[in-house]
Amino acid sequence: MKKVILLAFLAFGTQQAQAQYKFLQYRNVSEKNEAEFVKRETEYWSKIAKANIDKLEKEAIAAARSKIVNDKLSQDTALAVGNTRAEFEAFIKLEQARWKPVIARAQIKPEGV
Repeated sequence: MKKVILLAFLAFGTQQAQAQYKFLQYRNVSEKNEAEFVKRETEYWSKIAKANIDKLEKEAIAAARSKIVNDKLSQDTALAVGNTRAEFEAFIKLEQARWKPVIARAQIKPEGV
């Protein structure tokens, strides 16, 4: 009986918590202003995400170019490059241009296509 009461309490509590969250998020937003609210929230969080991605990129590049990582990878004859997103994107474009004619000549297709 205690388990049933506990499960019922947890289920009811979870529903209340979810309802409260949704209520608080849109509490002061009228229906006519909802689109503007969503636009502002999206812009704000995209700026926060971009800042965090840029920070993470800098840290990852620094780690990949560090002597410790290079020494560890050299034991396996591996190489850490540590490129930026733009450099990686340029590399991928070059590789796609390089291998596209080979794939077309060999008529290579993905499985299931």
